[in-house]
This record gives sequence, structure tokens and C-alpha cells, in this order.
Amino acid sequence: MSRQTHLVRRFGSVVVAVLLPVCVWMIELEIQRSLGVDLSITRAATSIACIGLLAHSWWMQKRYSRSRSEIGFWTCLLTVPLLGAIWLGLNVARSHWYPIHWTDNEVMRWNRICQAQYGIERAALLMAMAAVLWGIGLLISRAIHQLHAREIDTSPE
Repeated sequence: MSRQTHLVRRFGSVVVAVLLPVCVWMIELEIQRSLGVDLSITRAATSIACIGLLAHSWWMQKRYSRSRSEIGFWTCLLTVPLLGAIWLGLNVARSHWYPIHWTDNEVMRWNRICQAQYGIERAALLMAMAAVLWGIGLLISRAIHQLHAREIDTSPE
């Protein structure tokens, strides 16, 4: 298998999952500007598609990773856009269920969605920080292994 095919298989769905919401958002802005139509259904479909793409991407990372540590890193890293897709889906639900006349039940539902989004924001921040630290740890570990391998190769025996 060529290197490009390997890279597309391994990272293609991540790229699409990250770029898809940006493209949909830009198209939506243009449609809203010209037609004045709310397209929350496209945001919901984008959220669902991104969740599926990120699940596929995690599966590919699991398949091509060399160690459990790499699988953990990719899991941590891919959780951040996954939480973003879930947050986007909740945002669609929140804007769709915006009540005209507030009842106690609707206020509770609205508050639960807002609290869930707040929790998702905090979880995404923690996962991003963990992924950065984990990535630094992996880079240091690889550098140490490469130095050790060079020492073994150059040792006089």
C-alpha cells in the first residue's frame, strides 16, 4: 500500500469530520443571508455525520496504532471534536425547543440542555489539555527510544 493511501485511510475521516461543520456553517450563512431561512436541520445532520466520521476515524487509528499508549492518545484527541459535534446537536435542540411561553417543564428542559452544554465545554477543554500533555509524553518517549536505538547501533562490540 502506498504511503498516500495509508495516510488517507488513517486520517481522511478526521479531516472530513473537522472540515464538514466549517463548510456547512459557511453555506448556511450564505443561504440565511440570501433567503432568510433557518437551516437547523443541516446542523443536526452535520452533527450526526461528524459523530459517525469520528467513530470511523477512531477505528482506523486503533487499527494502525503501534501501542496502547497511541490508542489512548488518539482516543483522547478524537474525543474533543466528538464532544463538539454533540454540543452542536444539543444547540440545535435548544434552539428548536425555544419556548414562546415559558412553562416550568420547558424551563427545566432548557436548563438541562444548557447545563449539559456547559459540562461538554468543560470536558472538551480537559480532554484537549490531556491530549496535548499525552502527545508531549509520546514525543518524549519516541525521542528517548530513538536515542537509545542509536546508542545501541553505535556501541563498539
